[in-house]
Amino acid sequence: MNKKTFSRLVSRSARFLAGRSLLGDFFFLHLGFATFVGLLSIFGLWHTSNWVIDENLRKWAVQWVERLDTLGTPLYVAVDDEEFERVREYARSFSEIAFVRYYTPAGELLHEEKSSATAVDVPYLQIEDLKLLAKAARDGEPYQLDRKIKSGEIFRANKSLWAESILADGLFGFDPEAGGQEERTLLGFVELGLDFEHYRGTMTRRVLQGSVGILVALFLLAIFGLIGFRRALRPLRKFQEPLNKLAEGDLDVTVDSGGHAELIAINDALATTINALHLRDQKLRESVNYDPLTGLMGRTGLNQDLQQEIHRVHMEDCSSALLFVDLDQFKYVNDSVGHAAGDRLLIRVAGLFRILSDDDDLVYRYGGDEFIVIRRNAGRDDAEQLSSLIVESMRDIQFVEDGRAFNVRCSIGVAMINSSSIKPEEILAQADMACHDAKGQGRNRFQIFTGDAGDRERTASDMGWSDRIREALKNDGFSLRYQPIIPIGDGPTSMYEVLLRMRGHGRKIIPPGGFLPAADRFGLTGDLDYWVIRNAFEKLAEVRETRPDIVFALNLSGIVFSDARLVEYVEEQLARFGIPGSAIVFEITEQVAIRYIEDATTIMLRLINVGCQFALDDFGSGFSSFNYLKQLPVSYIKIDGAFIENLATDPADRAIVTAIAQIARTVGTKTIAEHVRNEETMAMLGEIGIDFAQGFFLGRPLVDLLDASKRESTGEVLSGAVDL
Repeated sequence: MNKKTFSRLVSRSARFLAGRSLLGDFFFLHLGFATFVGLLSIFGLWHTSNWVIDENLRKWAVQWVERLDTLGTPLYVAVDDEEFERVREYARSFSEIAFVRYYTPAGELLHEEKSSATAVDVPYLQIEDLKLLAKAARDGEPYQLDRKIKSGEIFRANKSLWAESILADGLFGFDPEAGGQEERTLLGFVELGLDFEHYRGTMTRRVLQGSVGILVALFLLAIFGLIGFRRALRPLRKFQEPLNKLAEGDLDVTVDSGGHAELIAINDALATTINALHLRDQKLRESVNYDPLTGLMGRTGLNQDLQQEIHRVHMEDCSSALLFVDLDQFKYVNDSVGHAAGDRLLIRVAGLFRILSDDDDLVYRYGGDEFIVIRRNAGRDDAEQLSSLIVESMRDIQFVEDGRAFNVRCSIGVAMINSSSIKPEEILAQADMACHDAKGQGRNRFQIFTGDAGDRERTASDMGWSDRIREALKNDGFSLRYQPIIPIGDGPTSMYEVLLRMRGHGRKIIPPGGFLPAADRFGLTGDLDYWVIRNAFEKLAEVRETRPDIVFALNLSGIVFSDARLVEYVEEQLARFGIPGSAIVFEITEQVAIRYIEDATTIMLRLINVGCQFALDDFGSGFSSFNYLKQLPVSYIKIDGAFIENLATDPADRAIVTAIAQIARTVGTKTIAEHVRNEETMAMLGEIGIDFAQGFFLGRPLVDLLDASKRESTGEVLSGAVDL
């Protein structure tokens, strides 16, 4: 490996070490395992080398001291220079022998041979040491090995020297092999000093060299492991760019998986994911842009398409027509034969629009029973002909359900798209107003927006309301009021209906009837719902700090039931303000529930899982109220005020309310009576068994709920609050 290659490897290593990666994880796992094995090897090498040194010291010490026993015994019999020379030669023949000392039994030094300078400072054995050595020999331990001399530089082996003889029995013919009593005589002691520093140093150098070799091997193993891992994981980098594109929303990606089985599996999974995302996006586009019931384009794309048509008309200096079609008495069909029959009627009407429209026409389902047709490159005469054709064709439809025949009629409002058109909202408002005029003139007809002074004034007013609503949403131009819902019988007031008001000029307060119709026409009711949810939750969290039993009832428009964000938004706000779901009751009108029954039921069940409850408002106003009560998961029904206002004097109202109360008890639903105006009505509701009551007689909408809660806790009357 040359210097350039090594530098490149180090540079690449630094880059992946800077942040966690799969390569880094593999590398560190590999390096950690290799380091563990290397350290374990080095430890084993050191431990083994020390054990080998100790074993060699012991064996050599025993071997040499035995030989010195043999060589030194004659020294105790006769003083002979030749014997001393033998000891001297033996001691000098081994570089490890530092000194040899012989002692008499009395502890006197008999002879000493020194062959190493390290032996100078080694103290002589004392008489006590020799006595212990002799005793140990008698006990069967002929040697004493001492490693604790001069910080381990000298290894000392001591042995007592003995002479053994067999005592004669005094008879001639003595046979040594016949056995007899042995006699052991202590001749003296020998002390052998061994200097293994050179041996130990040599061994240590060898071990250090081996350790360095292991470390070098570890380093090389890490480098080559890194190279191997990079090569093994290199195909995974091919997935990085496609995944980045997927993260950016680009689904037109392909991946070359190579020949690895694992990468082929990943590629197959990625391809499956891309296909699933394609299908999901397609379904989302269809659900957003197309009405799932009729297959016509939905309301979502209308504004954009209308803006493009306005631009085209301006560029080409031509005109087009927008037809706002509203079915007459569709609610009667829904209430008479049910929601499913109403859906079948809508599908049939959608089919009629497909037949009557040209290839360039754009047809939308705008609302429940409202449709919009944009005829491109059409003048006033073309718009009148198409409108007349739709009205006449609709008259010819004979809708039969459960043996009952229904005549289908429609009212149409027409607005022309020309060079004076500016905003899509303006055109929709014009067509909507023309449709209202057609209904006011007897229905089953069409009306073209003329653009006279009266129409322009109404359009300007409607557009003004649209701008005011948007401005109020942006700058908190709305406020909330809280009307108590009183339990009939004992118990404190803990439920309040949240009512929306709009701030006007000065101190003027605008009721919902002043701005909700315009908000509905311009698709702003959903934004109002979200504003109410956010601000009501914030207020409820504040109130529940002193009154943890307080429950808010919030009204929802029908448009939110086609918005998948509703459930997630409610969950987010509950968590944000620390409110339990059980503290919220959502009110939906019977008409809204029927109109959006499938979507409403799904969303209601999801919110009920969060803990929220539902109330069915204006109950009894439809023809099939009891039938829908079985389908909708509601905890409360609010009886339409039309049955409550004259309850004390009208037997028919009393019978209807009594029937509602009995059925509600049967299905386990609580009842709330609206528009209670006097004491007689309250008494009658108590007799019938209604659970709650609401109305100006009991309490007007409150501006400051915190102040009302304080006054209620001290016994003040709620009806004294001021309605603004």
